[in-house]
Amino acid sequence: MKTLLRWLNFRPIRLALLGLVSITALISLGFVYNLNKSDWGTWVGAIGTAAALFGTIYLARTETRRRERAEHDLALITAASFSIRIPELFQALKELERELDTNRDFGSVSNCSRCVAILARVDTWTHSDLAALLPIGRGLVVRLGLAHAEVASIMGRMKQVERGGPAASNPQQNHLLKTALIDRIDVTMQHLKGTREECLVFLLRSGIDDGFAVSQRALIDR
Repeated sequence: MKTLLRWLNFRPIRLALLGLVSITALISLGFVYNLNKSDWGTWVGAIGTAAALFGTIYLARTETRRRERAEHDLALITAASFSIRIPELFQALKELERELDTNRDFGSVSNCSRCVAILARVDTWTHSDLAALLPIGRGLVVRLGLAHAEVASIMGRMKQVERGGPAASNPQQNHLLKTALIDRIDVTMQHLKGTREECLVFLLRSGIDDGFAVSQRALIDR
């Protein structure tokens, strides 16, 4: 009995039994209405067509559900990773902002290299990572994408100075570049605000208690 109940709990088995019962009932209608030979051919053909149609719909829905589960699982893995990487990037940006704000000689190679190293140690994300987060929400993906673009721009400008660009030897351009970089850092941090919380909410709603990530919530709130 228990074995039978386990089999009945298996969705494909239930659907197969339902289909068998339905086909049997439809064929029985042919006997009820005393169909002739030509009518039987039409009737059985109609039953076969309907069965094929429902089978196609079932397979399509099954494949859709399988794909959605795979996308959801990938989003979970990526969200868990972002719950760590976002505060790391946020802290690096704050450290870089302090360095730029207190460093009067940003144009020197050694000082600029130190600023570059602050961002270089952070593991940012790729377009594939962002695509995996789409099940959470497009708004989240857009903001993280903008933050990534801003970081790339900041890094590119600092590397120009590191290679001996105009701002390296011109104090006025040096000051203007520092001001522009600080402004871009502030914009980037605004893009990051709330993104980690969205990842955590998605994890928690999916039944995953990411205790380590939750313990780091204060990193963004500081």
